[in-house]
Amino acid sequence: MNLPNKITVLRFVLTGVALVLLYLPGFEAKAGALAFFVLAALSDQLDGYIARTRNLETFFGKIFDQTADKVLVNLFWLAFLDLRLLPFWLVALNLFREIVVVSVRGAVAEKGVIMKSEKSGKYKAALQMLVIFAGLSLVVLTYPGSLPQYASDTLLWLGVATVAVSYWALIDFFVKNKDAIFADA
Repeated sequence: MNLPNKITVLRFVLTGVALVLLYLPGFEAKAGALAFFVLAALSDQLDGYIARTRNLETFFGKIFDQTADKVLVNLFWLAFLDLRLLPFWLVALNLFREIVVVSVRGAVAEKGVIMKSEKSGKYKAALQMLVIFAGLSLVVLTYPGSLPQYASDTLLWLGVATVAVSYWALIDFFVKNKDAIFADA
């Protein structure tokens, strides 16, 4: 297993540690959750950079990098739902979009085609990470209390903007990949 793939696997571990810390009591645990999330998010940039610049791209990396990203983002969005930081409808819209993309990628992969991420998808992922960073930062800054209304509203509108961009990215994904998606096997 090469270095970028090891970093991708590490992202799964960092995600798990961050989530456990988020649910533990105490300021240090909440701050630790934020720190481990930041490490996980940075590992996404690092593994891709190393793979591209050192010509270490692999089939494993192409599949598991995207999977690690989905696990990181969606588990935190679900945690934010559980912690009442984001509403159900917003998290559901986000998850639905992710399930559609994963399903289409899987169907196209059966045809022997691995679909690369589009630039619009990278914008979407950056915004999703920003929502998580903002939410965790607010949890840390307001611990042990609850979020003030303006902070909750700001996080909500950031989430709404993120979901809007994610659906724009979904349309872009279908338009740019229509030949691969609708080709006969």
